[in-house]
Amino acid sequence: DDLSQAADRLGRGLVGIGWILLLAFLVLIRRLDGGLGWVFLILAISWCGDTGGYFAGRFFGRTPLYPRISPKKTWEGVGGAITLSVVGVFAVRALGLPQLPVVPALALGVGSCALGILGDLAESMLKRAFQVKDSGILLPGHGGILDRIDSVMFVAPAVFLVAALIQGGGA
Repeated sequence: DDLSQAADRLGRGLVGIGWILLLAFLVLIRRLDGGLGWVFLILAISWCGDTGGYFAGRFFGRTPLYPRISPKKTWEGVGGAITLSVVGVFAVRALGLPQLPVVPALALGVGSCALGILGDLAESMLKRAFQVKDSGILLPGHGGILDRIDSVMFVAPAVFLVAALIQGGGA
């Protein structure tokens, strides 16, 4: 083994472990009171953000967000992502999370969506660094499985924190 590659191997391993640990927040949040509702909230923030970002970027996008990492993402898409995420949060709140107060709901819609976008950019950066189009072979043309859950991994810890605080810190 070449010692010059040790830091690279260590870094890859730590990133992999870290991303898997982020998914553990889905298990933790499911165990909270109303856990299924909180899981749906994570999915709504992530999926509504992806959908809102895609359509707003496609129809109104002019200003690149970070073209070196993700050339098609725009600031207009960010606005659409946040808008639809907030709508998704309030829809889930109305359907199954009445214990979520309005101000934290709004903060989750905006802040967690921003975290989801960071997760998407982080995954795009890794794909660019390794010069691959998809992160796996299970969903070719859709970026791979990791591309479907990258925002979920970054949204879940924030939603868990808010949910735990609302429930008095008990998890």
